[in-house]
Amino acid sequence: MSTSALPWQVIREDKLHWQNCLDAIPFEFRWKAKSEAESMSRFDGNYFLLELKENSHVGDAPLIYSDDDIQQTAKSCSEDLSKRLASFGVDTDLCVNMALLYLKKWGIQVSRNFLRKTPPENFLKRATCDLWWRRQLRKIHGRKAEQIGINLGLVQKKSGGYCSDFALQRRQDQLLRNKALLEKLEAENQEGQVYSIDELAALGVSNPSIKRSELMVRMRGFEEYANEAGHDAEFYTITCPSRFHSHLSKSGKRNPKYSGETPQQAQKYLGKVWSRVRAKLSRDNLPVYGFRVAEPHHDGCPHWHMLFFMKPEHKKLVRQIIRKYALADSPDEKGAQEYRFESVSIDPSKGSATGYLAKYIAKTLMVMQSVKILKRGVMQNNLVNVSKHGPQRGAFASFNK
Repeated sequence: MSTSALPWQVIREDKLHWQNCLDAIPFEFRWKAKSEAESMSRFDGNYFLLELKENSHVGDAPLIYSDDDIQQTAKSCSEDLSKRLASFGVDTDLCVNMALLYLKKWGIQVSRNFLRKTPPENFLKRATCDLWWRRQLRKIHGRKAEQIGINLGLVQKKSGGYCSDFALQRRQDQLLRNKALLEKLEAENQEGQVYSIDELAALGVSNPSIKRSELMVRMRGFEEYANEAGHDAEFYTITCPSRFHSHLSKSGKRNPKYSGETPQQAQKYLGKVWSRVRAKLSRDNLPVYGFRVAEPHHDGCPHWHMLFFMKPEHKKLVRQIIRKYALADSPDEKGAQEYRFESVSIDPSKGSATGYLAKYIAKTLMVMQSVKILKRGVMQNNLVNVSKHGPQRGAFASFNK
């Protein structure tokens, strides 16, 4: 007959369990995880931390891995898979199936559409390339860590919004690594002139300022064409149902309707809505053209802004179609009719269509430059005013592509 544990034994065992679990998650999340566990009963708190620990890894790589560790893991995985595939000889189909199972173990999903379009030999070359593995592990590693931050309530208005401090630091470190590498590399032209790759990169669309300018020019060109053709501009915003939002915007409290969806699942949902809208517009012969900008809410859930040009007689029908599909999912939930779909007819007498979308382009693209300048210790006020949460939005965009 076993005897019950003494109080001091329970406390000691719990502390060891808590420390073991907390050590498995990124440092930036530990204080919040501990706070959440302390607010629960003993059993619930222990189980909560155990679940965090079990979800804090990608394959065999824990989320506390540094980027150097991820690079080493990527190299090991590519080499290991190469050895496994070599044992199957020239049986391409068997090699592809083996590679897919191996990738699945590490959380890497390969779409059927990709497999249909990609020759098996090319797919296998990717699956055994350490650089490809590095990109995949970095992406999955960042997304999984960010979802833990979302679940802990560290991605919402009250704590900064758009992304966690962990994601922000990873993005800033990545930008510094990229810049340091580009500064070391040089290119020489036929005239014997030598430039650093960093200088050349700043002259192209990899420079956010230039990319923004080119997009603005392209938008302006669309608008001038629309004016000549007698087309009108409409601005739409579609948002995901409540179950995709982890926290309430006003209070910052956890949304009771949240069902655990990730930002990637929310983006996929919006893409599906748009595919249905596009198909319906095509069937009804209602052509539109324009731009779409994806932007995060304070809790990291994306929403879409769309600026479209169309014939004046099509405006009402296009608006009805987009509204119908945007509200097809959970149309009766609170706030759905008011917030899930918004539309504005652009009045040229009050401002240009390009100007209407300009602020969203600025917030999306200027963020990269604001991060770089911040890390160099120089902060220009005009960039900060354009994008108040620039670094956070840039970090969000980096792992939600």
